[in-house]
Amino acid sequence: MSEFVSGDEVVLKSGGPGMIIEGFRRLPRSKIVAASCVWFEKSTAKRGVFPLATLKKYDGPVVA
Repeated sequence: MSEFVSGDEVVLKSGGPGMIIEGFRRLPRSKIVAASCVWFEKSTAKRGVFPLATLKKYDGPVVA
């Protein structure tokens, strides 16, 4: 399907926080495959769905 698998760390090509891919789905009325992602802002979990073409592997620092 793509170079990505669930659990990969990714970031938007345009920048932003590091995110974890939770799964994949097709966008409604489209052939575009998107990744469901989760990330944190402070201690709040945020979620979003992003087309695979907008993502790249995250190679930034790991924050524990």
